[in-house]
Amino acid sequence: MDIFLKKIDKILNSLVRSGDKVVVGVSGGADSIALLQTLYEFSQLKNFQLVVAHINHMARGKDAFDDARFVRDMADKLQLPFFLKEVDVQEERLKLKTSFQDAGRIIRYRFLNETLAAVEGDKIALGHTADDQVETILINIVRGSGLKGLAGIPQVRGNIVRPFLQIYRKEIETYLEEKRIAYRNDSSNSENKYLRNRIRHELIPHLESFNPGIKKNLTEMSGIAEEDDFLLSQMTLDVFNQKFQIQKGIVDEISWSIDDFRLHPLALRKRLVRETFNRITGDMQGITAYHVQQILNLFDFPKTGKVLNIPRGVEVSCTYGSMKFERKNEKPA
Repeated sequence: MDIFLKKIDKILNSLVRSGDKVVVGVSGGADSIALLQTLYEFSQLKNFQLVVAHINHMARGKDAFDDARFVRDMADKLQLPFFLKEVDVQEERLKLKTSFQDAGRIIRYRFLNETLAAVEGDKIALGHTADDQVETILINIVRGSGLKGLAGIPQVRGNIVRPFLQIYRKEIETYLEEKRIAYRNDSSNSENKYLRNRIRHELIPHLESFNPGIKKNLTEMSGIAEEDDFLLSQMTLDVFNQKFQIQKGIVDEISWSIDDFRLHPLALRKRLVRETFNRITGDMQGITAYHVQQILNLFDFPKTGKVLNIPRGVEVSCTYGSMKFERKNEKPA
C-alpha cells in the first residue's frame, strides 16, 4: 500500500465503521473522483457500502450533463447505486434570495440528506481537501470572522465526514495520475469572478511568496481554533441547558432574564444569543455579528416595549426584566 493510501486508511479508521452505508457526493472533479475510488478500494477491507450521489446544477450547459453521465458511468463500472438530481440553481437562488454559490450549497446538502434517508444510510462523505480548508479560512478572514470561522471546515459534522480534509490537492492529483483515473475539469474553477477562485489563484500564491509554509500554518491554526471553539460551544450548551429544559426540536419562543443573562462573560453572551436563535429557527443561517450586537445592546440598555426584528422572522422584545425571542412569521427551514 503506497503512502497516500496508508494516510487514507488511517483517517478512515476514525470516520467510518464496519457495516456503514456511505453516500458519496461526487461532482466528477478530481477530489470527488479520488474520494470515490479510495473509498471503493477500502470498502471491502473495512466492510462498508457505498452509494453515489450527483447533483446537476444545470448552469454549465452541455458540460453539466456530461459530468452527470461521467459520474453515472463510473458508478456503473464500480457496480454502485447511483442517485441523480437535476436542479436549475439559477432559478432556485431567486427563490432562496441568495447567491448562486450559496443556493448551490443549500440544494446540494438537501439532496445528499434526502439520498441518505432514502437508502437508510449512515454517513455522507465529501471530497473537501486541505486546500479547500485553507481557502475557506481565508474567505472567512476576508469577510470578517470569529473563532468558528478560523476553525474552518470540520472533518466531522453530524453525519457528514470529510476523509480528504488533511490531504492536499497535489497528493490527490498525483494519485489519480499514477492510477490513470480520469476525472472532469470544471472550467468555472478558473474564473476569478468568485471570491474563492481569486483567493486560490491570487491571494494564496501572494502569501506563499512571504511564507512558503502558509498553507500548513493556516491548517494548524484552524486545528487550534477548532479545539477552542469546541470548548466554548460546550460551555454555551451547558449554560443553555441548565437554564432551559428544552427537548430536541424547535421552539416558538425563549425568554431570558436580563439580569441572569448579563452575569455571563461577553464571549459567552454572544454565543448564547446565537444558540437561542438556533433553537427557534433550527440553524444559524441569517444571524450575523451585527444582529448579535444589536441584541446585546438591548440587553445592556433595556427599554420596555423595544422590539428588534432580525432575520428568519425572529422578533426580540424587551419586557419587564426579560428579553423574549419569538418566531413570528417564518416556519423553520
